[in-house]
Amino acid sequence: MLAQQATGFGLHGTTYDSVSLAVTAAKENADKNDLIFIGGSSFIVADALSLFI
Repeated sequence: MLAQQATGFGLHGTTYDSVSLAVTAAKENADKNDLIFIGGSSFIVADALSLFI
């Protein structure tokens, strides 16, 4: 799994089963002036876009 490979390089994070869950977690953890960056494929960004409109 990609998350396990990342750990091998000293990277740590949280995985989510859907874009919606990831965006919800990001919104809950962001402060008022924080920027939430969503990158990856166009499909990921398109899924996330509707959650901000």
